[in-house]
Amino acid sequence: MLAPPPAETAIGALLSHITGGAAAETFQPMNVNFGLMPPIAERTRKADRKKAYTDRARQALARWLEAVREPEPA
Repeated sequence: MLAPPPAETAIGALLSHITGGAAAETFQPMNVNFGLMPPIAERTRKADRKKAYTDRARQALARWLEAVREPEPA
C-alpha cells in the first residue's frame, strides 16, 4: 500500500482535509490553499510566508518520493 503524501504538500493537505480534517456535517469542497497546510513552525514575515510553505513542501515531497520509490529491477 502506498503511503499518503505529507500534509505539508498541496495534494497531501487536500487529502488530509477530505479524509478527516473536516466535519462530515459541514464539509465543503475546496481548492488547495495555504490554510489547509500545517502552520510554519518558525516565525516568518508575511512577505516570506508563501515561500516558506513552498520550500517546506518541496522538501517533504522529495523525502516522500524517495520513501515510496521502488528499487530498480536487477
